[in-house]
Amino acid sequence: MSHEEAATKVLLERLGIAVTQDARRGGWGWSMQTDKITRPWVGTYATSAEAAGAALAWLLDAAWRGVLCPILHAAASDERPAPTADDAELLGPWVRALQPATPALE
Repeated sequence: MSHEEAATKVLLERLGIAVTQDARRGGWGWSMQTDKITRPWVGTYATSAEAAGAALAWLLDAAWRGVLCPILHAAASDERPAPTADDAELLGPWVRALQPATPALE
């Protein structure tokens, strides 16, 4: 496992995402379990790197939809003024998850 793959694994674990292999399905996949989000196993990918990439792609898409999409929709609405977003509140979970840390290689 390269240093980049190990760092990605640590980051995903901090976000509650597990990249695992499923022998029954013959490949790799990912799932997410936190106190607010449960995402069942998604796969099958040929390698753990592909599964991690898919998890990151889903995560970025979910972040965009969860943070930006409601603000953009509200701003486009003529019925009510655009909400003011508290950047610290919206980005707090990301800041905590992406804080510099030295990954522990096992």
